[in-house]
Amino acid sequence: MRGIRAVLLSSLLLSGCSAPVDEGELDSGLMPRDSRAPGDSAALDDAEADGSATDGCIASSERCNGRDDDCDGIVDEDFDLRTDASHCGGCGHVCTGDTACSDGRCANEVDGIGAGHDHSCAVLHGGSVYCWGADDGRLGRDNGLDAAPKSAAAPVAALTDAVEVAGGRAFTCARRRGGQVTCWGRDDFGQLGNGGGAESTSAPSAVMGITDAVKIATGSMHACALLAGGAVKCWGLGQDGRLGTGDVENRAAPAAVAGLTDAVDLAAGERHTCAIRLGGAVVCWGANGSGQVGDGTVIERQTPTLTGGVMGAVELDAGSEHTCARMADGEVRCWGRGTEGQLGMGTTPDAGPAMPTSELPPADIISAGHGNHSCAISGDTAYCWGDNTTLQVDGSGASVMRRTVPTLVAADGPLLDLALGGTHSCAVANGNRVVCWGANDDGQCGNPVSPPLSAPLDVMGLPAP
Repeated sequence: MRGIRAVLLSSLLLSGCSAPVDEGELDSGLMPRDSRAPGDSAALDDAEADGSATDGCIASSERCNGRDDDCDGIVDEDFDLRTDASHCGGCGHVCTGDTACSDGRCANEVDGIGAGHDHSCAVLHGGSVYCWGADDGRLGRDNGLDAAPKSAAAPVAALTDAVEVAGGRAFTCARRRGGQVTCWGRDDFGQLGNGGGAESTSAPSAVMGITDAVKIATGSMHACALLAGGAVKCWGLGQDGRLGTGDVENRAAPAAVAGLTDAVDLAAGERHTCAIRLGGAVVCWGANGSGQVGDGTVIERQTPTLTGGVMGAVELDAGSEHTCARMADGEVRCWGRGTEGQLGMGTTPDAGPAMPTSELPPADIISAGHGNHSCAISGDTAYCWGDNTTLQVDGSGASVMRRTVPTLVAADGPLLDLALGGTHSCAVANGNRVVCWGANDDGQCGNPVSPPLSAPLDVMGLPAP
C-alpha cells in the first residue's frame, strides 16, 4: 500500500494538485523526503518556501508560470499576457521604463524599420519613431533644417501613433494608426504632400486628404500611399511619369494613379513606382531607361503598365533603378538595372521582363532599398546581392566590389526585417535590436564607428527592450 500511495501522490503533484495528505503519516516516515520523485520534491519545496501550499494545492492563488496553481482547471487566468507590463507576451517578460504592453508587445519594442538614401528610422510598437543619419530636417527632431548628421537614434517630435515609416532621399513619411500619413524634411517638389509646396520642415506635417492608407512607399523625391480600397495616390516630383497620373507634373498634394483600383502592395524606386494588383500581377510606371518598368522596353511610362515575367506576386520592393517581387512559393524575381549584380542572376545585364534570382532559398521578406543592392530573409537568415563598394551587401568585410548572386549576411544571430538605403543596410535583430552595416559617412548606420561598417553593428540610442 505504501508504494501505491506514493505513486498516487506523485501523479497528483505532477498534475498541479494533490489530495489531502496526512501530515503525521509523512512525518512518520511513510514517504520520507528523500523518496520523493525529483519533480514532486521541487513542487513541494517551492510551495513550502512561499507558504502557498494550502488546501492540498500547490498555491492558494494563481502565479504566472504556465501552471494551474490554484487547481481551478485554468492556467494563468489572472494574467493578461496581451496587456500586463510585468508579463508582456509571456510570463516574466517585463516592459522596461514603465512602458505599456499591448498585443503582447512592449511599447518600446521595434515593430519595423525604414531607410532613406542616407538615413534610417525605426517605428516602435507604442507608435513612436526614432531616426538617425543625414538630417536636413529628415530626422524629424524639430531642430530646423539642421544639416549636421546624427549617428545615434532619437525620437521624431510629436509622433506617437505611427505604424510604418519610409524614407526618401531627404524626407521621411510615416503612416499613422488611423490611416493618415505625415511627412517631414525637404519639400522642394511637394514630396511632403501638404499642399504647401517647397516649404521644408523638420516637424511632421499631415499629407492632404489621406485618411485610409494601409501602406506607404517613398522614392527619391516622391511618395505614394496604398488606400484601403485598392486605389493608389502619389505626390511630389512628377518627372518621368513616376506619379502615374498620365503626365509629368509635380504634385504638392496626393493625386490618384490612373486606372489603378485593385492594388494590394506598393513600392517606389528613385524614379519609378510599382504595385501588385489583386491576383498577383505587377504594374509599374515612371522612368524605364534600365527596364525597371519590366515591359520589355526602355520607354517612359506615365501610367501603370504590366510587368512581364511576374504572376502570383505577394510582395514588392524597388531599388534605385530595379525592382524585385516575391512569389507565393518564396521565389524572388527582379528586373531593371543589373550592372552591379542587383538582380541576383549571376550576371550583370539589365532585364526587361522579370528574371528569377539565383541560388536563393525560398524567401519570406525582400528589400531593394534606394541603391543598387537587394536583400531577402529566408527563415531568420538574410542574404544580399549587388553593389558592395561600401560593404553594404554581406557585412563580411570582404572587399568585393559586387555580388552577383545572393550572399549570406554575416550576422551574429537571427534577422527579422530589412531596410536598405543608398549604400547601407539595416535589419531588425533578435532581442529588439536594430543593426546596420555599410556606408556610415552621415551616421546612417546609427553608430559612431568610422565608415564603412564591415559587419552589422547595433544602432545606438534606441530605448532598451
